[in-house]
Amino acid sequence: MKRVVFLLTVLMLAGATSGYAQNTLKIGHVNMDSIAFLMPEVDSMMAAIDARRAIHQRTLRIEEEDFQRMYNTFTNNMEGMPASWVEQKQDELIRKQQAIENLRRIDFPQELQDIQDKYLQIMYDKIMGVVNSLAKELKYTYVLNSGEGMSGVLYAAPSEDLTGKVIERLGLDPNKPPRNMMR
Repeated sequence: MKRVVFLLTVLMLAGATSGYAQNTLKIGHVNMDSIAFLMPEVDSMMAAIDARRAIHQRTLRIEEEDFQRMYNTFTNNMEGMPASWVEQKQDELIRKQQAIENLRRIDFPQELQDIQDKYLQIMYDKIMGVVNSLAKELKYTYVLNSGEGMSGVLYAAPSEDLTGKVIERLGLDPNKPPRNMMR
């Protein structure tokens, strides 16, 4: 009889611990940056940035050479010219110089950032697809990012979402359209 009670106790404990194990959190992490740097898209991104940088430098060099030609023509021909011609050429030189300055500092950095952002988004979307798939397949509750880039939770099991319960407890209408809180 003691043996039967002992066996039943062991079976009940085994059942209880396996039930407990099924409800425990399983948390993993990935380093998004480390993964991204290994992807072939990094080479494509760098090639696109380098190509755009080369085009920009060539364009800038052409504009600077054009400015120098305009300046040389102006200085060589300004003597004896009417004041209206001199003023017109000075204005052209000023506009050309301003265009070169804008080309140097305003437009170009944003273009490079846009190229980088486009490729990073493609890479992170690919990584996130695999993270979500693995998390579901391996039954992770949460997957966190341990890298420097995107931070926080990359995957959260839908069963752990308390948003609806918080809305309910606060007595809020879940069907109310969201408002823009930034004005």
